[in-house]
Amino acid sequence: MREPLLWFVILGCLLFAADSYLNQKSDTIVVDQALRERLDKLWQAQTGNVARPDELESLVDTWMKEEILYREALSLGLDKDDAIVRRRLVQKLNFLVEDVEDGAIEKQAVLDYYKENLMRYTLPDRYSFAQKYFAELNDASAALSLLMSGEEVGSIGETSMLNDDYRARSLREISGDFGAEFSRAFSQEITEFNEQIESPQDQRWTGPIRSSFGYHLIRIDEQIPGVPTPFEYIEKRIVADYRQSKLDVAMQDYYESLRDKYKVEFR
Repeated sequence: MREPLLWFVILGCLLFAADSYLNQKSDTIVVDQALRERLDKLWQAQTGNVARPDELESLVDTWMKEEILYREALSLGLDKDDAIVRRRLVQKLNFLVEDVEDGAIEKQAVLDYYKENLMRYTLPDRYSFAQKYFAELNDASAALSLLMSGEEVGSIGETSMLNDDYRARSLREISGDFGAEFSRAFSQEITEFNEQIESPQDQRWTGPIRSSFGYHLIRIDEQIPGVPTPFEYIEKRIVADYRQSKLDVAMQDYYESLRDKYKVEFR
């Protein structure tokens, strides 16, 4: 018993036996009733029907093929350094955290969240304005001079697919209709409108403003202040946002608890 060689042989035999046992176990694929029931439930979820015996047998054969190929891929290390596998595993871990945190939600908590984030549910300022289109800058400038001298509005402007009047449009919508350059210039005109216009009679034509179509003279008629959307109208959206905010916090807390387990070296 004091011979080191004897202990070396004994430990070698034990390691060999353990390795053989583990390899034998990893090469064993078990197809039991629990697996058949799980495959049947998946089939029902996809088709709405209970799997017939021949269909269930085909599902088992397909599963066995996938399992064998999956184990072989793992043994070859094909899961290593694979961005798709990496993202999928992270996604599954996120789902686990969401399942843990996705509990009952109190309405008062949702109301408090709505009040704290009221700006997210407030309609933006909107504007009503008239416009006259011109293909050339010189023509637009000449038309502005005519309007300022008292020329009739109806006789000014070139034919286009654009409307003469736009009502209650946000800057985002205006940008979508006329382009970002027009929207930026329109914002500047709004500032002047708020500073100088004191009554509807003071409304005036300004420009020319360039857009993706050409040049425009505009007259801002009204600014409609943004108002919060009533809670009752968007309650489902607020509940979804509140639930997502809770999940985001839970995931961040979970990540920070895991972060302390790892040592990161920057090289």
